[in-house]
Amino acid sequence: MRVQIVLASTVLDVEREDGNKDLAVVLDWRDAVLAVAVGVSIALALGFVENTPQVYIGPTRLYGYPIAWRIVPLFSPASYNTSFLFLDIALWITVAFTVVAILEGISQKLEKRAKEQT
Repeated sequence: MRVQIVLASTVLDVEREDGNKDLAVVLDWRDAVLAVAVGVSIALALGFVENTPQVYIGPTRLYGYPIAWRIVPLFSPASYNTSFLFLDIALWITVAFTVVAILEGISQKLEKRAKEQT
């Protein structure tokens, strides 16, 4: 069984030629916007979580998880590594998109089961 994630606004009934059924998760554009908003929010919020390694030498604190993108030296203003920030945002968007797709798939399966029972 394959899993497809399709951005559409209608429900797809996917059946292959060999008789097996594929799981098609249909996401609306609002689901994609939600995943992007949640991913960006998580990445920016985790910029306040300290991520300095235990063996790090120097009076500098690193923030951001899992990729440290905010660097705060002891007596200097903070600096930001924007490439690490964008990489962190992309990671969290991917995680949020996966969670939204799984929840949407469960919701569609429950709706289909409820329609079959009535």
